[in-house]
Amino acid sequence: MQQVKALFRDLMQKVRVLLVEDNPSDASLVEAIMEDVTSTDVQLTLCVTAQEATDRLRGERFDAILLDLDLPDSRGLDTVNRIKAAAGDMPIVVLSGHDDEAAAVEAVAHGVQDYVMKGTVDGPMMSRIIRYAIERKRSDAELRHLNETLEERVKQRTADLEQTVTRLGQAILEHERDAQEVKHVQERFYRMLDAMPVVFWIVSPDLSKVHFCNAAAERVWGISRESIYQNPDQWVDMIHAEDREAVHLVMQRWLFGRGWKERNEVTVSYRIIRPDGSVVRLAATGFALLDACGELEYIGGFSTPIETLAPDNQGRKHPGEGAGKLWQLLSRHRPSLEPRPALADAITRETKEEALEVGSGRDL
Repeated sequence: MQQVKALFRDLMQKVRVLLVEDNPSDASLVEAIMEDVTSTDVQLTLCVTAQEATDRLRGERFDAILLDLDLPDSRGLDTVNRIKAAAGDMPIVVLSGHDDEAAAVEAVAHGVQDYVMKGTVDGPMMSRIIRYAIERKRSDAELRHLNETLEERVKQRTADLEQTVTRLGQAILEHERDAQEVKHVQERFYRMLDAMPVVFWIVSPDLSKVHFCNAAAERVWGISRESIYQNPDQWVDMIHAEDREAVHLVMQRWLFGRGWKERNEVTVSYRIIRPDGSVVRLAATGFALLDACGELEYIGGFSTPIETLAPDNQGRKHPGEGAGKLWQLLSRHRPSLEPRPALADAITRETKEEALEVGSGRDL
C-alpha cells in the first residue's frame, strides 16, 4: 500500500483538483480519500454550487474536476453542460449517488471523462481515475490537433472543387424556372462531380439511404455505385478492423450525439480494405445540410484517398464481428432519426424492402 501511495504522489504531484459537491459528508469523504493517498501533493478546492464553480473556472485553471450531478442550483446533464462550458479542455469526472447507467452514458457523450459512484472507490482507485482522466483529455487534445491538421490538408486539396460545386449550385437555383436550362446545368453539374478525383456523397441523416455518390466512389472503394445504392451499410464492413472504433466515436459524438449543431463539419481518417484486398487510407469530411428549420436533412461530404497501402488480411477478419459496435449504433439510433415526411415520401417501398433484405444477413 505504501508503494502505491508513493507512486501516486510522483504521478499526481502538484495536481489541482476542483471538487464540486454540496453534501458536506460526501465532500469530507472525498477529502479524506485524497488526503490518505496524496497528502499535500493534491490541492483540493471545494465549491458547493454550479454558479460558484463556473465563477472559479473563469479565473483559475485546474488539472481535473470532480463533479456531483445534483447541486442546489443545477441537476443532471444541465450540471454537466454548465461546468463543461466553463471548464474548456479541463477533464471532468462525475461523482454520483444514483446508480443510473443511462446517466453515465449520457454524461460521457456530453464530454465527461469518467463516471463513478460515491462510496465505491478507495484512494488508489480514485488516483487512477483522475490520472486516466487527465491522460485521456490530453490524448483527445492531441487527436483534435491531428484532425485539424488533416482537415486543413483536405480543405487545400478540395477548395477549388468546392467553389466549382457552389457556383454550379447557384447556377441551378438561378435557372430553376427554365426546366430545360436546369436540366442542362444539372447534367454539367453531375459530369463535373463524376470527373472529381475524390468521392462526393450525399446520405440520409440516419445513414440508411445513399442519395448520391459520384463515379470516384467506384474507383476508390472498388465497388459499383449500384451496389452502394442497394446496400448503403456495406461500407462498415470495408473499414479496417483497427479503425472502426475511431469511426464509431466520431459517429457517436458528431451525428448521433448531435455534435453537428455546434460544428457543421467533421473530419476523420481511416483505412478501407477493398474487395481485391488492397488497403486505402481515406480522409473523409462530412457536412451537415440543414433544412429551413435548422434540422439535419442530409449529410454530404468528400472522401479523399491519401495513400494506398500493402494488403492487410488481419484487418478484414470477421468483418461482421469486428463491426459490431457500428451496427449496434446504427440499429439503436435509426428509429429516432427517421426522415421527415418530405424526405420519407422520396424513399420508395421497394428501396426499403431491399435494404431490409440486405441487412437481414448481418450479425447485429
